[in-house]
Formats: sequence, structure tokens, C-alpha cells
Amino acid sequence: MLDKIEQILPHWAIAAIAIGVAVFFIMYQGKDYSVCDSQREALVQAQKKFLASEYYNIYFERCLKSNRPGACEPYFDGMKTLMSHLAGHVEPQCVQPVIVNNIYVQKALYNFLFEVTRLAWGDSGPASIYSRESWLDARHLKIFCSVKAGFQNYFGMAVYNSVENGILKKLPGGDEGRFIQKKEKTLLGIPCNKYL
Repeated sequence: MLDKIEQILPHWAIAAIAIGVAVFFIMYQGKDYSVCDSQREALVQAQKKFLASEYYNIYFERCLKSNRPGACEPYFDGMKTLMSHLAGHVEPQCVQPVIVNNIYVQKALYNFLFEVTRLAWGDSGPASIYSRESWLDARHLKIFCSVKAGFQNYFGMAVYNSVENGILKKLPGGDEGRFIQKKEKTLLGIPCNKYL
């Protein structure tokens, strides 16, 4: 069939048609491609070694089982990298499609807030607000605060407050009816302005 086309049309005409079809195809395919699509793809590429890999669950489970900051180091480092990417590579107009609508990012941020708060809380909570931070060092607290601030920024305070109340209800011990006093003894109650 190609031989018949070559007999009817000169080579330059075939080349021009092929280029025209290719340009049309590229323009048609790229018509719906947006900056947010590009940023979503960049997030997937950046998270191949953490959030989008089997290592996420390994780091997460190791941290939960050990209940020691040293065992949680890879998990904290992965979250630090994730938060740095979100803050530095996702433009405001893309927060909704790239972060808020991304179930993996939602779960990672929520799980981090909940599990780290729970691990620092222990079985019955710290004796006072002064010992609530003793489980983590300043570097870990900075990462925790960046996740907390990011969650508030991306999902809004109403969603964050609902999530925070849910976390407080799930913590063992303490007076479940007194959220303010309970919150003050958790990592959720620390003043993050000194870490950010």
C-alpha cells in the first residue's frame, strides 16, 4: 500500500502529511495537559523511593513496632522530603488536584499526624505538657510541625480541627471529655512557631 501512495504522491507531500498528522496529534493530546498535570507527574517521580514505593509501608510499620525515634528515622526523613516537595513544587492553583485530591498524600499526612502523636503519647499520656516533646528531638519536631502546618494549609482548618478531635478521641487514657487539656499534653498542642 505504501508503494502505491509513493507512486501517487511525491516524497515531500508524504513527509508534509506525516508532519501535519504528528503536529495535530501532539496538539490534540496536549490540549488538556495542564501545569497541574505536570506537577502531579513530578510528585509521582519524586516519591518513587518513598510514598509510591514498598518502602513506605516498611518504614511506617518499623516505626510503629519499635516506638523509638531511631527506628522512625527513615519514616521521618521520607515525610520531610515529601513536605519539601509539596511546599516547593506545587503551585497554589494546583493544591486541590495534586495534593487534596491525592488519596496517597491524604493518608500519608493523616497517618503521620495520628501515629506520631499516639507514639509520643504512650499508654496513658505524658505527666505534663513539659514532657510531651521528650520522645522526639528538635529535628523530628520540626518535621512533625511541617506536616501539621501543611495539613492545615492544604485541607483547611475546619478539616484539620475535625481530624485533630478524631485523633484525640483515639488516644488511650486521659479524660476523653476534656479535649483542650488532653490536646495540650499531646504533640498536637506544641507551639510549632518555634520549630518552623
